[in-house]
Amino acid sequence: MSKFLKELKRRNVIKSTIAYLVVAWVLLQVFTLLLPIIGAPEWIVQGITLVLAIGLPIWIIVSWVYDITPQGIEKTNDVGQNDLSSHATNKRLNAFIIASLSIAVVVLGLKISGVFSSNSNNEYAIAVLPFVNMSDDAEQEYFSDGISEEIINMLAQVPKLTVMARTSSFAFKGKNMDLKLIGEQLNVGYLLEGSVRRSGNTLRITAQLIDVATGAHLYSEKFDREVEDVFDIQDEISQNILSAVKIKLLGEEKEAVFKKYTDNTDAYELYLEALFHVNKFTPDGFLKAIELFDKAIAIDPNYAIAYSGKAFSYMNLRDFDWLPSDESKSQAIEAAEKSLELDNQIADGHLAVGRIKLHWDWNVRDANAAFKKALDINPNSAEIHVQLAFCLVLYGRHEEAIKHAEIAKSLDPLSILNLVYTNFIYYFVLDSKSLLANGEKMVALEPNFFSGHYWIGTAYTLLEKFDEAIPELELSVRQNPGPLTLNNLGFAYAEMGDTLKVREVIKKIEAIEGIEEGGSYYLGSLYALIGELDTAYYYFEKAVQNRENAMVFLKQQFSLISPEIENDPRMAKLLDKMNVIY
Repeated sequence: MSKFLKELKRRNVIKSTIAYLVVAWVLLQVFTLLLPIIGAPEWIVQGITLVLAIGLPIWIIVSWVYDITPQGIEKTNDVGQNDLSSHATNKRLNAFIIASLSIAVVVLGLKISGVFSSNSNNEYAIAVLPFVNMSDDAEQEYFSDGISEEIINMLAQVPKLTVMARTSSFAFKGKNMDLKLIGEQLNVGYLLEGSVRRSGNTLRITAQLIDVATGAHLYSEKFDREVEDVFDIQDEISQNILSAVKIKLLGEEKEAVFKKYTDNTDAYELYLEALFHVNKFTPDGFLKAIELFDKAIAIDPNYAIAYSGKAFSYMNLRDFDWLPSDESKSQAIEAAEKSLELDNQIADGHLAVGRIKLHWDWNVRDANAAFKKALDINPNSAEIHVQLAFCLVLYGRHEEAIKHAEIAKSLDPLSILNLVYTNFIYYFVLDSKSLLANGEKMVALEPNFFSGHYWIGTAYTLLEKFDEAIPELELSVRQNPGPLTLNNLGFAYAEMGDTLKVREVIKKIEAIEGIEEGGSYYLGSLYALIGELDTAYYYFEKAVQNRENAMVFLKQQFSLISPEIENDPRMAKLLDKMNVIY
């Protein structure tokens, strides 16, 4: 063994190997620093790592057989006849290793300092706070809110920039809070704030970009323009923001971010007013928004994004049972398809189509494709991430689903609706800890809204802490009496083995007017849990006829709570009848 080690040293194999490893490490560090900056895919680094790994044994063999001499590369002598040549090679290797280690120290220092970091936590994260309405007319609130939202939508399409969703940014509207505290709550490095004063056709818009860490104003501008110049103002503000945070857009990226969907300011104002009503998230708000979207479309029939807003409004009216399905479904589909027909590069259009495909048509395959297309256009949409996560749950790809749910939470952390949606993902993967944490956050945001108590109760049910679950679920029923909350209470009683209590809940659900037209799934699931499968499948059949949203998750639901029912032959027949497309 000692003779072999001595021969390795004589042939400089050990030092050659050390030199190779140092150089390989330096190369990998450089590539991992620089490739993300230019947006290169991860597989390039993986490929380089593989090549370097394969090259190591080849290098060891070559260094055994050959030697670097003053005369060039020569085959190593089998006996130590040329000590002078060997000594010279040894010195050269020592110098090379020292130089390589010096470079390695420099690269490591740069990496630790974050000089080349393309996005360290919140470095390239921004929140656009609602611009303050300084006009004498309070009715102009929609205009100042709309300008803020449009800047959010523009920045959301910028690669490498994380943009907080409107819901979370607007949570601070009217609150005189320290900007540093707002930045910390939203986990962003930059805040944009401003104001809008409108008098007739004249605008005064101010905008300031603040570095959260230092409080410094990186950009500040005042615009005194006409209303017709509003598009140029928004473009200029967005361009200056990107310049301040040192993000440079390439040709196609720039074209997508600064694209105008209409040149008509009257249609644009109607669109902004419609968004104002959409964001109320009430049945009257959506109906008013549809009226305004239609007016905008009447002025500009090619206003693609107005069609996607109209589709979104009709979809929510249907999904929350605020409008009968036959009145809303066809309108939503028509508007979504028209949006994409006019412009295939609108994220909201693909999102609308994806939602229809998934929740109404039970076509997971096409929905998944639509959500991916939407995400390519707008990677900062929390809703797109969570809808894609629903598809991934149905494919059984739980780790990927959780990843997208986490991204959705980070993009819109103060939206109760977003927390509700992400909790459905955590429920299907049995993540009780996240369910509980999200539920408690919802209660902190709005204690009188049922969803927080609903999810806290669900988490405790899964943990079999029924003494804590039941009071929370009963409170959710009192705050929002309906089939959803009652069903969850019934589920907890079923898990406790209290069939009598489950039957009481069933009677309350059956007493709800029109329940068989939109809530048959809830009745079917509770009858299944108490073993009355004939009645359960009667209601499941009704739910299939009604195309109830929850039915697409039927198999996943019962694989969690009742494997016996999942394996029932009738379940297979029901799933065949549903014809869910994967």
